[in-house]
Amino acid sequence: MGRPERPVDPSAGPVERLAWELRRLRDEAGRPSYRELARRAHYSRSTLAEVATGVRLPTLEATLAYAVACGGDRDEWERRWEDAAAELKQAHRRCPYPGLAPLGPEDADLFFGRAELVEELRRSVAASPLTAVFGASGSGKTSLLLAGLVPALTADGLDTAVLTPGPRPLSRLTEVPSEPADGVLIVDQFEEVFTLCRDDDERTAFLDGLTAMVGDEDGRTVVIGVRADFYAHCARHAGLVAALREHGHLPIGPMSEDELREIIVEPAARVGLTVEPGLLTAAVAETVGRPGALPLVAHALRETWAGLDGDELRLADYRAAGGVREAVARSAERLYRELDDPQRAVVRGLFLRLTALGEGTDDTRRRVDRDELTGLGEPGEIDALLDRLAAARLVIVDDGTVDVCHEALIGAWPRLRDWLTTDREELVLHRSLTGAAAEWERNGRHEEFLHRGARLAVWEGRDTVALNELERDFLAAGRRHEAAARTAARRRVRLGFGGLGLVAAVVAVLAVVAMLQAGRAADERDRAVSRRLASDARTQLERDPELALLLAAEAYAMAPTNEADTVLRQAVVDFRLRRTLSTGQRDIRGAVFSPAGGTAATWTGSSLRTWRWNGRDWSLSAPKRERRSRARSVPKSIALRPDGRVLAAGLFDGTIDLWTLDDDGDPEVLRGPKNEAVTSLAFSGDGRRLATVHDDRVHLWDLKSGRRSLVLPRAERRLETVALSHDGEHLVTGGFRTQLWDVSGRRPRLLLTGRQSTVTQLAFSPDGAWAVAATAQSTVESYAVPGFPLGDREPSVEHRGHQGTVGGLAFSPDGRRLASYGEDRTIRVWDTGSGASPLVLRVATGTLRGVAFSRDGRWLTSVSEDGAVRFWDVSSGHAGGTVDLPGRGSGEGRRVLSADGGAFATDEVVSPDLRVWDVRRGGPPTVLRDGRVNGPFAASPDGRRFARADTFSMTKGDDTLPLWDLGAGDRPRMLRSKGEKANALVFSHDGRYLAGAGDNTVQVWDAEGGDAPTAVLRGYDLVGNSMEFGPDGRRLAVALFKGDVVLRDVTGKDKPTVLRGPTGVTDLEFAPDGRRIAASNADGTVHLWRTDRPGVADTVLRSREGALADLAFTRDGVWLASTARTDGVLRLWRVDGGGEPVLISGFGSVITHVAFAPDGRGVTTAHADRPVRAWTCEICGPGPQVLRLARERATRDLTPEERRTFLGTP
Repeated sequence: MGRPERPVDPSAGPVERLAWELRRLRDEAGRPSYRELARRAHYSRSTLAEVATGVRLPTLEATLAYAVACGGDRDEWERRWEDAAAELKQAHRRCPYPGLAPLGPEDADLFFGRAELVEELRRSVAASPLTAVFGASGSGKTSLLLAGLVPALTADGLDTAVLTPGPRPLSRLTEVPSEPADGVLIVDQFEEVFTLCRDDDERTAFLDGLTAMVGDEDGRTVVIGVRADFYAHCARHAGLVAALREHGHLPIGPMSEDELREIIVEPAARVGLTVEPGLLTAAVAETVGRPGALPLVAHALRETWAGLDGDELRLADYRAAGGVREAVARSAERLYRELDDPQRAVVRGLFLRLTALGEGTDDTRRRVDRDELTGLGEPGEIDALLDRLAAARLVIVDDGTVDVCHEALIGAWPRLRDWLTTDREELVLHRSLTGAAAEWERNGRHEEFLHRGARLAVWEGRDTVALNELERDFLAAGRRHEAAARTAARRRVRLGFGGLGLVAAVVAVLAVVAMLQAGRAADERDRAVSRRLASDARTQLERDPELALLLAAEAYAMAPTNEADTVLRQAVVDFRLRRTLSTGQRDIRGAVFSPAGGTAATWTGSSLRTWRWNGRDWSLSAPKRERRSRARSVPKSIALRPDGRVLAAGLFDGTIDLWTLDDDGDPEVLRGPKNEAVTSLAFSGDGRRLATVHDDRVHLWDLKSGRRSLVLPRAERRLETVALSHDGEHLVTGGFRTQLWDVSGRRPRLLLTGRQSTVTQLAFSPDGAWAVAATAQSTVESYAVPGFPLGDREPSVEHRGHQGTVGGLAFSPDGRRLASYGEDRTIRVWDTGSGASPLVLRVATGTLRGVAFSRDGRWLTSVSEDGAVRFWDVSSGHAGGTVDLPGRGSGEGRRVLSADGGAFATDEVVSPDLRVWDVRRGGPPTVLRDGRVNGPFAASPDGRRFARADTFSMTKGDDTLPLWDLGAGDRPRMLRSKGEKANALVFSHDGRYLAGAGDNTVQVWDAEGGDAPTAVLRGYDLVGNSMEFGPDGRRLAVALFKGDVVLRDVTGKDKPTVLRGPTGVTDLEFAPDGRRIAASNADGTVHLWRTDRPGVADTVLRSREGALADLAFTRDGVWLASTARTDGVLRLWRVDGGGEPVLISGFGSVITHVAFAPDGRGVTTAHADRPVRAWTCEICGPGPQVLRLARERATRDLTPEERRTFLGTP
């Protein structure tokens, strides 16, 4: 009997897969012996046995001999061998992109785009004993230091040592050789001193040693690379502060477009590859101006390279990988989905351990010893999972440690973010246990280091599946020690006390204690269940929003934890479904609508039905019978005339049936090319023309005469879809690309050819200004039709977000919004011509077959394959709808929204006029004039007063600024300025005071009387453009360009308070009680300070969406709203910093300003494409009120199966 063959893993690579397939072929042939195979193939037994080992790729001849001897097809196995050989060749080819991992010294030939920074670093190292490199996570600090600086210093003849602090930074520092004295020490990931080192004494000793090295004339030169949001942490060590003040700082900003092109194109060229221009354009557009995006683009390019077929990196492969926005999440999620449930549990525990929980900063990476993973699973299983994660470039396994490839993974993988957010308190508790267990192990497992009392009791009854072997041993030892202590205590009681009365008293006390402990245990249990249900609800938000709503309601009812409260509000925001009906059909192939006529049609493989539909109801149309075409043929495609009275059905034989829906007569028949199936039909908006697609040609019909009026030239490939403009003069076709035609004359004229993509459906906007294509590449492409005025809109927009093929499109009747649906079972509602974030509707079951807006645009109807008809509320904002003021002028400049949201003012770049709109009453604007052009202006919180400065006036002696009171006429009162002109203005909360900031002074005026300043505050250094009065009117917050925020008493009685923060403050906002102040920043963060605590912010919120535009506290001060300059999403953050924000989307355009009305629920938002919307925030009220709304909105209850799964109840 021969030796058993070594197992092979078919997922390990092409060689292993080929060997596995050959072994399976042999098994299917009855598993003949190698002696028998050798006889059949005329090859030696050893050669044939080697073929299927999976160690190396066998020769083609040996592979074919093995396969044919086992009964395989020669041609098929030749193809399989060639596929494996090609894949192996690709695997051996060097990848020019590092993915999430940084570039190291060995990758210096692939390091591009930072030549100027490297040279600046070299000069700083030569001139200063300390250089601090500050940059956001993902800005390329590590690659700059290791692949840029280290080779450059080596070329200069300098010795370099690289250190990463880890949890024991002092021991790492002592390992650095002291010779040569002129060497350079590079400390990368310096923030680990604060995130991973939990021993304050060791941290201090390390910083002392490092600063001593800097101060020693004979010591090494030091370079540190530290995340910018840890700058404040550095300020906690006096020696480091002194060193940083004295020596060089090198901030790393975002890359320019030219630098980004260089890091994409040049590495590819080094390994003999080219980059498709479309890919280059897309990657740069997705990355430029986005902080921390370098590892994301590197990963997307690495995934693109993995699909390489030839010598050119292609846009199609880049899109398939997910691009910058989704490649990392897709890679991680794809691997996660390939695992079974026990493996997924291990991966969850692994990544939670690899994340250091931020305290006022973002979560960061946490390098762990391999030993810390012992006990999470079987030893072989852990190693196999680590191998798979390392192969996917998600983790780095090196020298007995495990680390995530880059912190970008923490923010880019939604599943990991959910794990970190939903069980935050549990994670903090677990991390504390991990540190305590490690300390116990380092100290010889001495009992002095065990948990006792409450610290041990908190783990009673908790799930310990995620604990490792050491942590379980630590808790077990603690319990044994506690048990021994209790036994000893009882023995002492028995020996030292007597008497029944005393015993009774002790028993009574113990009973009370037990009751209290039982109550606390019950509360803790409820809170734990609530958090678990909240976690389940958050997971369901992107799968089944109604299930998420039901689970969130259960979580909040169990215990109103922060997690339950936040996910409940998010679920109410996301759940837009209001009603579900059924057509009674199954396997629906398509659905079309005619909003103007209130008619819908659905068809299956055997029938076609028409329906009456009004956007909120659905019923069979009269006459109530199914429409069946001649010979009971199944329609290939259908279309409804916009008035809803005629239905066109395209058949496989090339003919078109025209049914008049008001009678039961036979259809009119149009005869196209024989036996060329009609794959698509489209009416013009006026119903006079019909376009039909037959294979690779489009026929245009005049419906009045019933004749063909035009035939387009043959397309180079098969066409799939067509659309006609409202007037019938423009036509757009789609197959493997989009083409726009002018068909107004006797001959068609090609106007536009779009990019190459597989087009699935087309649509014209009602005004004909936009032709839109849905594609199989997950995109929706909008093309501007020549000859139509588009104002300041983009000429061409690409919408991304769908996963997989986009199946169809529908415009709202006014053309301002566009709905798309896809195989990912989502409907996305976009603002036409805008790239802002859409409103996303998720369908839990059934492939979508059609969507349409109601006549007023407030409702959307969808039809699914399973016959479900769903009605969605897609009104902008929430309950109460919106009030939209007229569109802005093309030359509009600044905008101001009053703090109560009641007044909105704009100016124009070339006009001296201010226009003030009454948001709540509407009507034409009030025009304010004083001859000044484009100066900063401000509105009082109640919208009654307005003031304007004239920054650019060069008239000598013109030191005045106008102040208007709308209740006192349109003539302003002139205020006199002393010294500098104001470049920013702000009113106090009661509207009485006005402050104006120059470069170095701030002036304060009484808005109710007098024209001279009541106070002039001096001593500033370059004042920024953001100021805010405190609620009491005495304190004034002023942002400085260098990054600090200064609180001044306008009466001059109290000393200034300095709040340390980052540069680039875009807005300041006091909480209603004045105890907190928030600052939004250009890097996407919000810093929150206690006004009674000078220094660094105690809470930092991060949006990950680039520069923020505006802030507003809710009236109760519990929530803080922020807007970003890159999307149309309003974010509501808990002021206490707990958890993820609530995201309110669906506005369709960028939000520039936000304000809450005095009632606390009314919200006013100003937008980039139209001045202002007033709406009601349904989820801004108390939690119980939101719970009631959730229960009212739900259209069903939890099913018995869902109750068993999530609640554990029968």
